[in-house]
Amino acid sequence: MNTLVIDMGNTRMHFAFFLGLKLEYDWHLSSHESDVELVLNALVLAQTKTSFSVQKIMICSVVPSHEHVLNQVCQQLFSLQPVWVDSLGVNRLMPIHYDSIAALGSDRAVNAWAARACWGAPLIVVDAGTAITFDLVNGQGHYQAGPILAGVNLAFQSLRSAAQLKNIGFGLSRELTVNNTSEAMHAGCYWSAVEAISGIISRIKKVDGFAQATVIATGGSMLHLKDDIRLELHHEPLLTLEGLARLALKL
Repeated sequence: MNTLVIDMGNTRMHFAFFLGLKLEYDWHLSSHESDVELVLNALVLAQTKTSFSVQKIMICSVVPSHEHVLNQVCQQLFSLQPVWVDSLGVNRLMPIHYDSIAALGSDRAVNAWAARACWGAPLIVVDAGTAITFDLVNGQGHYQAGPILAGVNLAFQSLRSAAQLKNIGFGLSRELTVNNTSEAMHAGCYWSAVEAISGIISRIKKVDGFAQATVIATGGSMLHLKDDIRLELHHEPLLTLEGLARLALKL
């Protein structure tokens, strides 16, 4: 199965070509670049580089306002109707315990299901993106939601806005002794995320059934944070895309 998979997040759109479960090529665009022509041109360029023939398209999205763009591009370029993956669909493959299953972000459900397929259960999935989410799979293989907190960039934007310091650009810093407000904010947002992730994982592991849980880390910010998190974890930066490729063989 030749599959185009698309993960539409709040910050970026991540695309990949999969031959079965083998990744052939991946790239991303800013989620602000939601113009049909921009997305179309990026897909044409990627297809030209790889000579990849698309047979199926799988999409998960947390940005409903962009869905018409992707529908139009898929129809125009591939003459295919994409499969929009939602939590209700994943629930048919993995029981989800949530007050309103439809309200659970599709990326969270896909991540948990994909991690379970690779690592078994119990497990904890930490996705550090615009928000930092914790998704759990208990020993029975069922989904349970964990906490959500602001991601590094979101925390920084909130702090900058509250301090009315609009001239300070976003950055990451591991320094603990600093020389100015900009460095202080960068370091504070970085270390607060590291310590929050470490602390919440440690607390979840004290919950019955999760002491031996495998920890899977993903999300755009995790590449920078993972080395300072004082716990064993497995970094899977393409977890959502790989999950969509697996779902292409199931749905």
